[in-house]
Amino acid sequence: MKAPVVRLKIRVRLPDGSRPFLDPVFSGNGKLKPLYAVVDGTPEHHPEGSSFLRYAAPDGKRVWDPVGNDPQLALVEKQKREKVLGAQAVGVEVVDDAPAPDRTILSEPIEEYLGEVKDAKAKKTLLACTLALNLFAGAVKRESLEEIDRKDVLAFIRAMREEKLSPRTIAERILRFAK
Repeated sequence: MKAPVVRLKIRVRLPDGSRPFLDPVFSGNGKLKPLYAVVDGTPEHHPEGSSFLRYAAPDGKRVWDPVGNDPQLALVEKQKREKVLGAQAVGVEVVDDAPAPDRTILSEPIEEYLGEVKDAKAKKTLLACTLALNLFAGAVKRESLEEIDRKDVLAFIRAMREEKLSPRTIAERILRFAK
């Protein structure tokens, strides 16, 4: 039986704006060089890079799993995925021992933040933050904080534009919560 193939790739942003998945750079002792990728045959440092595992799932679909920026943890995850896929290929049932991640309900951090603003800022600031966060919560349509991604932030910006807010107001609301 053929052993499953799991490849480690690094996704970087190139000067032309593209974001390809590239091969990582290994040092002479077999360890990964942190945040280095092979671009056109030469190793380049990319501090914005993130590591991914590419493999075929048992159902045949191609899977891309993010594994973070730590090179040693990425190698460990690669080895673990190879072992899991190998066991599944021979019919062994694999039990995931990692507990399900805790989900933070979106309203909880919003209430916590507004409580901090109420204690430390002026009433007008509290009203502005409450308005912005209520608009954000209505625009994202997500239950938990961990599910929010770039598309949700873009939906929030779209909702503010529909409210006919000025570009400066939109930028200030985004920057307030980006800190």
